[in-house]
Amino acid sequence: MSLCICVQFPDRMIIGSDTAMTFRMLDGSKRRHVEPVQKSFIIGDTIIFLAGDAKTCFNIASEFDREKTKNITVFRRILKKHNRGLAERYSGERQDMPLNAILFKMDQSGRTVSHTFLPSSHFNPVTRRGTDGGVHIVTGGYEADKVLTRALQTWDDGKDTGEFIRELFEEFSGAEIGGELDLFEFNVNGAYYLGRQRLNETPHIETITVEETLALSAGLVGGTVTGALIRTAAANRRIEVDAQGLRTYDANGTNRIRINTGSDNGVSAITFFGTGGSTAGEINSYQNSGGISLISSDVFIGSNNTGNPIRLQGAVTIDGTVEFRREVTGLNVGIGSVTGLQTQLDEIWAKLNNHTHDVTLPTHNHGNSANQNWGGTFTTSRSA
Repeated sequence: MSLCICVQFPDRMIIGSDTAMTFRMLDGSKRRHVEPVQKSFIIGDTIIFLAGDAKTCFNIASEFDREKTKNITVFRRILKKHNRGLAERYSGERQDMPLNAILFKMDQSGRTVSHTFLPSSHFNPVTRRGTDGGVHIVTGGYEADKVLTRALQTWDDGKDTGEFIRELFEEFSGAEIGGELDLFEFNVNGAYYLGRQRLNETPHIETITVEETLALSAGLVGGTVTGALIRTAAANRRIEVDAQGLRTYDANGTNRIRINTGSDNGVSAITFFGTGGSTAGEINSYQNSGGISLISSDVFIGSNNTGNPIRLQGAVTIDGTVEFRREVTGLNVGIGSVTGLQTQLDEIWAKLNNHTHDVTLPTHNHGNSANQNWGGTFTTSRSA
């Protein structure tokens, strides 16, 4: 579950959201994941809070981040699209936390604005604008109405706003919400992440780790794991799997191999990156022919054992120049395999067969005046 509490002043907002993510088990009980999950995101000149299915929320944040224009119209369109997907996935089953969201921003006059989107109103935004001398308390997510009632009862102008939000979270934490608190501030200078702090709570719901999730999935749920992110470590060298695909990272946290799920092309290619993060090449099977392509600006195929050379089996087409830097042995090339060679040889033989030339000898008698003077021009021809 997720909860967001915002104290909205005319010229600034303090926003808090928890990090708890809960699962419903086969027996109907709930468990909370031990790893924190981010619920609010700074995207462009907005902060968005999302509650509901974790994978769907992650996809919405990623899609909104990719949009060139980031406004409430675009955000609502994305919400409605993913909500339709949820309806198809659950097919009439009850969702523990229906999709809902809040978008925070500053208007052109430097006033705070918050837009709340709920499925019950077809995601038509409920908008609140900062007013002089007024304070809005905005809540969203799990138990939002109950939390709002309590917030209005306990609001204290003299108390630090961040502390006020933290105390509210601690009052309602322990099961579906809780874990840690992410705090943000939004003012005329922009949106800022203030940090994360552990909530003082007494959990009354069992926790579950990634390893336990995988074990339960393999043993009890037929091998299916559904979640926002599965990873082998939080940073540096690791493997991550989420809705965007599979990625491997080196010790410096640089993405080195990626399989994307954003398109059919993405899932048909393995893309490789260098240590600096730039694309090094890819292996893909985009074409309908079923072939595989290896693409890079510099491809090296080598064998570490000269006793087991690289073998190419089948017809090979080389579309470019070939340079042999070592001795070539066992090359068996027929005349017909060399384009144009037979034609050139035929032309040479034709010219030889039809060639004649004249030889002229001067009149001479070989130094003997008794001999008859002999000489003249003679035509030669090729004889078989």
